[in-house]
Formats: sequence, structure tokens, C-alpha cells
Amino acid sequence: MIEIDRPTFKSDPIWRKLFESLRDQHKVADHTENTLLENKHTKDFCVESRQFIVIDRAPQIYLHYDTANWFKEPMGVQVRIESIGIYDDFMEYEKARMFQLHRAQSKDIPNIN
Repeated sequence: MIEIDRPTFKSDPIWRKLFESLRDQHKVADHTENTLLENKHTKDFCVESRQFIVIDRAPQIYLHYDTANWFKEPMGVQVRIESIGIYDDFMEYEKARMFQLHRAQSKDIPNIN
């Protein structure tokens, strides 16, 4: 697996396309949005999460991306992608996904893909 940090994918033209694609298709999970709204009075309250995704092309690309989410007036929930991880193969991806799924708190499991 390779991990791409934010400064790299923001400055590199190839990684930037991947970042923009992920940013454009990202949807904030319901439980994240609810948590942020419940805690909007708390200064700099942040919810971090890891999203797993398969890009269905030939060959398929298996990756995750880490997000930080805040509530900002007047726009609502704001998302920042912090890093992107690209897996070598399906087994490595699935092992990481299952590890994250089973270590999650039960309230988070319904929205993990």
C-alpha cells in the first residue's frame, strides 16, 4: 500500500485528479452530520473518518481516504481529505477494511461501506 499525504496530492497534477474525484463524490455519513450538529457549539469540534472505496475500472483500484469534518456557519458541514491510501490488491484492501469495520464502535457500523 502507498499512502499519499495532503501536501503531495494537492501539489502533484496526477494525484490531484484523484483527490478531486474523491472530493466530488464524497457524501458525509448521516451519523457524522448528526454528531457535528449536536456539537456545533463546541469550538473546533472535529470528526475524523476513513472511507473505503473501489474504483471500478480495468484494473480495479482499491483505496481509502481519511477525512476530517467540521461544522462551520453558515455553510454547515465542511470536509477535508487528509490522506489517500492505495492498496496493492483486493486482499490487502479487504483485510484493512475488515479490521476498521470490526474495531469501530457499534454506532458507526451501519454507515461503513
